[in-house]
Amino acid sequence: MNAEQKAEYQRKQTEEKLAKREAEVTRRELMAEAKVQLADKGLPVGLAAVLDYTGADECKTSIETVSKAFAEAVECAVNERMKGNPPKAGSPTGKKDPFLEGLGV
Repeated sequence: MNAEQKAEYQRKQTEEKLAKREAEVTRRELMAEAKVQLADKGLPVGLAAVLDYTGADECKTSIETVSKAFAEAVECAVNERMKGNPPKAGSPTGKKDPFLEGLGV
């Protein structure tokens, strides 16, 4: 390896390190912004761990997707808890309601 090749190799190594650092800084900035957006939407900040941080557009899209999925999961859980036996028509004992009798109904 001559001096020119060695200098080229070192330049490439430096560029790769710089690109890697820049990508990591961008990822951290996107994650911080995503946590703020999740909190503003009333979503758990822990969901930031599953988002896509390859770029700003991808991050925004993944926030919207996670937000929609979370809302659907909450709605499903609420509907499941609200299920129950509907009230039976009339009185179970066959007696009239004393309140209604007092009204003359």
